Amino acid sequence: MKHPFHNVNDFGAAGVAVPSEVLTMTHRTFKWLVYPEHTRARIYRAAEGAVYDSIGIQKAIDTAHEGGGGTVVVPAGDYLIGPLELRSRVRLHLEPGARLWGSPDMADYRPADGHAFPSYTHECGFGRENDRMNNKLRLISATEAEDIAITGSGRISAQSPAFIIPWMNTRPRHGGDLDRPSDTFLFHRCRRVMLQDFQLRDTPCWSIVFDHCREVQVRGIDLRGMDVINSDGIDLVDTSDVTISDCRFHVTDDVICLKNMTGGNTMRNVAVTNCVMRTLCNGLKIGTDTMGNFEDIVVSNLVIHNSEDDVRGGKGINLSTIDGGHVRNVVISNVVMRNVDCAFYVVVGCRSERQREFREPRPGSVSGVTLANIRAEGVKYTSFVAGHPDSPVQDVRLSNIRVCKAKDFYTEHPELVRDQPEHYPSPVMFGSLEDGDQVPAWGLYLRHVVEITVDGMTVVTEQPDIREPVVEDHCREVRLSGFRARVSPSVSETDRREHVLGR
Repeated sequence: MKHPFHNVNDFGAAGVAVPSEVLTMTHRTFKWLVYPEHTRARIYRAAEGAVYDSIGIQKAIDTAHEGGGGTVVVPAGDYLIGPLELRSRVRLHLEPGARLWGSPDMADYRPADGHAFPSYTHECGFGRENDRMNNKLRLISATEAEDIAITGSGRISAQSPAFIIPWMNTRPRHGGDLDRPSDTFLFHRCRRVMLQDFQLRDTPCWSIVFDHCREVQVRGIDLRGMDVINSDGIDLVDTSDVTISDCRFHVTDDVICLKNMTGGNTMRNVAVTNCVMRTLCNGLKIGTDTMGNFEDIVVSNLVIHNSEDDVRGGKGINLSTIDGGHVRNVVISNVVMRNVDCAFYVVVGCRSERQREFREPRPGSVSGVTLANIRAEGVKYTSFVAGHPDSPVQDVRLSNIRVCKAKDFYTEHPELVRDQPEHYPSPVMFGSLEDGDQVPAWGLYLRHVVEITVDGMTVVTEQPDIREPVVEDHCREVRLSGFRARVSPSVSETDRREHVLGR
């Protein structure tokens, strides 16, 4: 049986979005974000007296679903939408020139009947749910659906400037939290989901979320957002069997982030490849929510970049477990980074309060990690691998890595490092943004590590640093093969030192 095509124009979606106003930001600083002068945005609303296009688009989706499945086609035009819900066996296809504009009015994201839209939950694994993420306000969602897709070369804009700019302009006087929609896309307990080729713009918070999903494909997405805190790219929450490839990201927060909020659950079979990323946070991250486990993850062929005049350098790779989960069998290779705070950092911690909700607090574990063929330039902080005193990081291989350190040089030795199991994992978790990373090494710092092989790693510092190039604290079975640390040739000969370590 052939599934029919449904043109949304036949269901009343006429393309009613029109440019109605231009917002200009007058207060340009929030935390580390400094917006360019003359930051402006054109906001789309419905033409006067028009009905939102999402009503007709939803009718087309429902009709296709009720008929056993089909493709809902959105022709070229500007469509204003409120929240949409995708259905099983339906593909939403955006033709060239089709642009969906999310409503700029918060009232459109709050259900009229007082019931929350579908939410993803922290399921403790003991038959109890904690809806700490309930009442989230989504633009496009699907719940317990299968065989769903969004494809085509059109564009979806969540219009984040409509929420961010007015808040920024009034925040110095009124304060308060940013009132905004949350996840632009949320797929909850879905199977066989495909996102392909379209553009996603101006997401006001998390952009694409897969929660408790299976068999996910994301390919060829071009995601670019206005800088705002929490604007992640793709969040995989308790989700397995995932491929992400050939995407471009320009986000403020984590680009691709794996989270597990279910104690006892294991996320596995995740492959990420061929992506270009700009971020002010982590390009790839496991954490911070790590109640459950992660295994069999492969990441390759990434470019993580920031321009020198960007609002703040991003980070590269962060593998962490701080809520008792286990991270195993992770291979990351062929990564190029420019102007990042930290090339990589691996952390085992123990957030006690989070775990007490459902079990006796315990540190998780990290084992079986390979980082290979990595080049990072313009780096600020020292890369490190730091386990927990009761759970050292185990079985790590660092191979063919070159890091050029351009900032945060020390003329005095920092104080003795103390374990910080409750701290949020970051490149400055042993120090601070004001004081630097405060670790005793400028090249590589190892703490509570058992069985690590460093096979070909070079760290170049642009200025002299009094700290040691590599330091091991409470480590066993450390094998350094061709670790090379040196001061850049641009530094005077009297200040230049070269260290070649191998054992």
